[in-house]
Amino acid sequence: MKPAHPAITHPAITRPAASGARPLAPAILASAALAALALAPAARAETVGAQVQADFNGYRSNAILSAESNDSQPHGLETGLAVADGAKDWLGGTGGPRAFAGALTPAGAPGYAITQSPGAPANTLRVYGVRTDILRQTYRNLSIPMTGVIWGSFLLRQSKTEGEDNAGAPVFQKTGLTFNIKSIDPDLPDFINRRRIYARGADLVLNGAAGAAAVTVPGVFTAGRTALVLFRHDTATRQTDLWVDPASLPSDPARLLSSSTAAYSGVLDLLGSGALVTIGVGGNYYVDASGGGGRSGDLDALRLDSSAHAYYAVTGLPVPPGFPRAPVIADFNDTAIGWLGKADSPANNNKGAGFSNVKWDGGAASAPAFSGIIYTGAEDLAAPAFTRHAIVQSGPPRCVYGFHNDIAVIRGAWRTLAAPLSGEVWGSFLVQNGKAGHRTGLFFNFAAGSGDFPVNRSIAAVGTSLVVYQHGGAKVADIPDVFTLGETALVLFRINTGTLRLTIWVNPVLPGNVAGLAALTPCYDATGIPFLGAAGAPLERIGITVTGGQTTLAGAGKLDALYLASGDTGYHAVTGLRAIAPPTVAGAGARMPAARDVRGTTALGF
Repeated sequence: MKPAHPAITHPAITRPAASGARPLAPAILASAALAALALAPAARAETVGAQVQADFNGYRSNAILSAESNDSQPHGLETGLAVADGAKDWLGGTGGPRAFAGALTPAGAPGYAITQSPGAPANTLRVYGVRTDILRQTYRNLSIPMTGVIWGSFLLRQSKTEGEDNAGAPVFQKTGLTFNIKSIDPDLPDFINRRRIYARGADLVLNGAAGAAAVTVPGVFTAGRTALVLFRHDTATRQTDLWVDPASLPSDPARLLSSSTAAYSGVLDLLGSGALVTIGVGGNYYVDASGGGGRSGDLDALRLDSSAHAYYAVTGLPVPPGFPRAPVIADFNDTAIGWLGKADSPANNNKGAGFSNVKWDGGAASAPAFSGIIYTGAEDLAAPAFTRHAIVQSGPPRCVYGFHNDIAVIRGAWRTLAAPLSGEVWGSFLVQNGKAGHRTGLFFNFAAGSGDFPVNRSIAAVGTSLVVYQHGGAKVADIPDVFTLGETALVLFRINTGTLRLTIWVNPVLPGNVAGLAALTPCYDATGIPFLGAAGAPLERIGITVTGGQTTLAGAGKLDALYLASGDTGYHAVTGLRAIAPPTVAGAGARMPAARDVRGTTALGF
C-alpha cells in the first residue's frame, strides 16, 4: 500500500496587511533594514559551557563528597547534575572519594582551553584509604539525561602506575568514571553492568555490558603526569572513540574523528540504556603507608555535553563562526564542466569534501570506471526561499545532470566516505526534473553505478513523485505530486542507523532547531526500513543516480548541493542554519511551544 501523501503547503513569502492597517512605505522598510544591518554583530568565535561541569571546587578541602551525615559540608559549584534531598549533592555514602586541595593542568593536548569554575578552595577528586583493589565511587544523576552524540572530557593523574602486593596479590591504582551505575562498589556481582572508563595503573580500560567485556589499551598513562581524556559516544550506534592527550585539537571535530589518533575506537555498550542518566567518579583506595599516604589517583575538570556544540564545550575551543559545517560536501562548484569522474580528467580529482576515493566512480568496486551519463553543467540550483535553506554555495556555478538523449538510460556514480556516518545521519540535496520520465536522486552504500544498481537503496524524484527503494531493491514508497517539473526542490532526510528509521521532507519550512521538525508532516517516515543494511550499518558510500533525456542543461534532470552529517550538529550542518536553542520561560526551565504560522500549516520554531 502506498503511503498517503499529505498536502504540501508553501507559505507565502509576503502577507497582506491586516484589515485597517496601512503597509509601511518602501523608504521606511529600507531604512529599517539598513539599521538592522548596522546593528547586526560581526561573525565571531565564541566559547560555550558544557551541559555538565564538575570541577569539585567550592567544597572544603579533604571533604568527603558523599557524607550525607555531615550537615556542615557545603555544596560544590557543579552544574547540570541533579541535587539530592538533604544537604549533599553526591551520593554513595562512602568515605573514599574526597575533594582534595589543588587543580590539575594537562601536560599535553595543546589547545585544550577549559577554564574551571571559580571556587574557594579549588579541588580535585581523590580516592584514598587503606590499600585494596575494590573500587569506590560517588555518583550523581544528570539533571537532564543525554542521548545522541555525547562528548566528554576529564583530567586524570595517576600518582603511580606500577602494582604492589597486597596479601600476595598485585594491586594497581584505578581512577576514572562509571556510567549509569548507582553503587559505591560497581565491582559487586549484583552490579554486572560495569560500564566505565578508567586508568588501571598505566593502562586504559573500558568496560561494556559486563566486566568480561573489558577493553585494555596498555601503557597509556605515565606516573605523575596529568593527561586529558577526551571521548565521544553515539547512543544510537554505540560507537565509542577516546583520545588521551591528543597531539592537536582541530577546530573541526570531523578532522579529529578521521585522524586515526584515538587510543580506542570501536562499538562498546558503554551506557546500556541508550541514554546517559548517572555519572560516577572514583577508583580504588590506594595508599602507600610507608610513603606517608600520598599514593592516589586524581580526577578533575569533568565535562559532558550532547548539544550541537558538544566538542567545543568539553575542550574549551571557541566555536568557529558559522559552525557547524557538514563533513561531507559535494556542490560540484570545484569540478570542471564535462563528464563527472572520467578517468582521464585529473582536473576533477579529490573534489568535494569528506571522500576517501579521488573520483566519482561509475563502475563496480572492483572495476572503477566513470559514468557516461552524469555530466557537470554551469548552473547552481537554489532551494525555494520559503524553505529558509541557508547553504551558501561558492565558486563557479555547477550542478550535475543526465547527459544522454535516451531518457530510459539510468546511470549512477558513487564515492566512499572518508569516515562512515552513523547514529542520526542527516542529508540534504537540491533536485529538479525537467520531464516526467526523469529519475534524479541519491543511492546509498552501493558500489556500482550501472543498470538498475542505482535504484537499490535510493531516494529519488521520479518525474513529480518521491520514490524510495530499500536494501534489496524493494520499493517502499511511491508518493505522487511531490515535485513540480522545471522547479528546484529541497530534499531533507534523516536516517537512524540504530532504529532503521527513515524520514524524508520535501520543501519543508526549516525550523531553527531539530525539535521544531516534530510539528512538520514529512513526506515519508517509517521505522524498520533496512535502508543501509542491517541495524547498526553505517552510511559508508553515497551515489548520484540520474537518467538521460537531454544533452543540454535545459530541461534535464539535475542535482546539486549534496550535504551529509551526523550527530546533534547534523541538522544544522546540512541546512546551513545556526544552532538556536528552543526558548525557555524565564525562571521555569520549561520549553515554550514553537510559534505557529498564522495559517496553522506549520510550526516555524525560529
